[in-house]
Amino acid sequence: MEGLLTTDGTPLAVPDIEREFARAMSAPPADDYPAPPKTPAPDQAASPKPRTRHDKPRTASSRTAAAKPAPASPETDKRRAEASGELLRGGAMVALVLATQTGNDAFKADAVTLDAGADEFGGACAQLARVSPRFAAFIDKSGNGAPYIAFGMACSSIGVQLAVNHKLIPAGMMGTQKPADLIAKMDTGDGPADTA
Repeated sequence: MEGLLTTDGTPLAVPDIEREFARAMSAPPADDYPAPPKTPAPDQAASPKPRTRHDKPRTASSRTAAAKPAPASPETDKRRAEASGELLRGGAMVALVLATQTGNDAFKADAVTLDAGADEFGGACAQLARVSPRFAAFIDKSGNGAPYIAFGMACSSIGVQLAVNHKLIPAGMMGTQKPADLIAKMDTGDGPADTA
């Protein structure tokens, strides 16, 4: 059976339906159709709308209350300098991994540049934190991840030295040493203790 059917299986007369549709589309719009009903304006006094977190006014105290920097001290400066320097050293590790993966020497140069500038960058960040409470709060907040960064750096420095040992990257990057120098240190007693 061809053509359109109703849900109960009765065939539809398509030419009749097309003529009815064409007539309805060509007829001028009727003016006697009622407009859709307007929704009444909510009575603000009768039913106050519950506030959501997006309706709350922003206040300076809500943003700065959680961002109070630690008071400046030599210990704080040292911690801030180390945390900031570790961020650059983390970037150096990423650049070194990219260099080994891509073979692009520019990434090696980036790694050396980032590693060489880490201490100076950390000191500058500590100085800036002394004069900018907002920057100090940022450093203190990001410094909470310093133990994780230090752990990652320790793991990656071991990995980098292993890569040097297997001649995947040159010695000297990121504080690595030539394998022969490591062996010589162990032979002279300057290396790790012999566990045998």
